[in-house]
Amino acid sequence: EEASLIHSDHALVLLRVGQPSDAVVASTKALELNPCSAKAAYRQSQALLEQTQAASGQALAVSSHGQKHDEIELIKNGKHVLVAYIMKPTAGCDIYTGDVEHAQ
Repeated sequence: EEASLIHSDHALVLLRVGQPSDAVVASTKALELNPCSAKAAYRQSQALLEQTQAASGQALAVSSHGQKHDEIELIKNGKHVLVAYIMKPTAGCDIYTGDVEHAQ
């Protein structure tokens, strides 16, 4: 469990320095070590969201930090990205993990 926490915290550091792809790897490793870690699942979802945002080069209507954007302006300017997560219950845990799907 301690190793899972280390990988989860590493994912947070990677997110703060703008490396969402590496944060996905770190948070995924944390979940492999402790599939019931809500902290690791949250960090993974943050990383996936930021990775999607970075890959598209566009702002999302609600950023991973909860900052709201003017969605109408984003659509009008062609900068709107729809992101959906397919959430599945983790066996034996009270958390859900997901895969990202996105469309423009």
